[in-house]
Amino acid sequence: MASAVIIPFPSRRCLSAEERALITQWTAASRPHGIAHVYLSARHENDPPDVHDRILIVETAETGAAWVIHRPARRWILTSGQDLAELGSYAALGDALNAVRPVASPAVGRGLG
Repeated sequence: MASAVIIPFPSRRCLSAEERALITQWTAASRPHGIAHVYLSARHENDPPDVHDRILIVETAETGAAWVIHRPARRWILTSGQDLAELGSYAALGDALNAVRPVASPAVGRGLG
């Protein structure tokens, strides 16, 4: 059974404990609906800025990163993992996650901006 993987690198804008908990809850709720892995990336000082502070969501190992979520300013941006085309902009992290796979749990949703 696949599980969430959290990669604890130092970061300039780290996800909060509440955001990490939300991602873990959403991943567990989404697993039966086709989500295989969720990776959290954080910045290494010498990494290019386009690869840090991202949430990468993968359906299967064969398809690779299907979606990427990040927050460059005050909104969470959902992009395609294949071509990084923007798919949506959300005030709350839960809304961005649920745009990928809506989950029925009220614990996964609004409130984390």
